[in-house]
Amino acid sequence: MKNEIIIIAAIGKNNELGKNNDLIWKVPGDLKRFKELTQGHPIIMGYKTFESLGLRALPERTNIVMALTETVDGEVEVARSLNDAIAIAKKSQGNDKIFIIGGGMIYNLFLPLADTLNLTIVDATDDEADVFFPDFDDDEFREISREKKDVDGLKFAFVINQKKSKY
Repeated sequence: MKNEIIIIAAIGKNNELGKNNDLIWKVPGDLKRFKELTQGHPIIMGYKTFESLGLRALPERTNIVMALTETVDGEVEVARSLNDAIAIAKKSQGNDKIFIIGGGMIYNLFLPLADTLNLTIVDATDDEADVFFPDFDDDEFREISREKKDVDGLKFAFVINQKKSKY
């Protein structure tokens, strides 16, 4: 069985991702969508993302934290490398889909392995962003769906890109 690696993120027009170890974009419906998509599947994150979650596991998912030296308490698995993280995820329940949930360094690390990019793209910019989503090659990924939204003046789209080699 193929384990699909899915990167999931909310980004701005210039790939802005975070600021001061927090999400920039508070997109209506995005967290609900995130929960629906990731629930029951393993999620892989960096230590800073784990910190931003209050050093607690997200329920009903295998939480895998990539941390080179940090010790992590609680209901999470710790991976010291990309290969460790994938091995732990493959042994987890719901491993047909493995979600990469951030942050910037982790997205960079997993982008070459990603089968799918599940992005919320906000039609705005933030000049104070200090973490960015990596650039990805349109020659490598193909947009397969785009659902445009406008909620209370915030324009955004749920966009799914799949690696072209899957076709």
